[in-house]
Amino acid sequence: LLVLDDVWKSDVWNDLLLSPFMRALNFHILVTTRDLCVLSEMHATYIHQVNKMNYSDGLELLMKKSFQSSEQICDFKNVGYDIVKKCDGLPLA
Repeated sequence: LLVLDDVWKSDVWNDLLLSPFMRALNFHILVTTRDLCVLSEMHATYIHQVNKMNYSDGLELLMKKSFQSSEQICDFKNVGYDIVKKCDGLPLA
């Protein structure tokens, strides 16, 4: 399995395909991108679109993964909300 994360241009794909190493192997490639045109240019065989989370679910996920105690969570709730807002509901951001 090869993972290409946060791909912005399909040029990466074209460069990869030119590699003799790539032509010799048979494996799966997982690509993450925000641009569906990139996937179209790469001739993706399967596209899984990730739905955006609402802000309260995003904040809960961030706080659970970032802090161990509820006391810490209360101290950083406003900052956490700003972070979640910047991520625009994308759980992998």
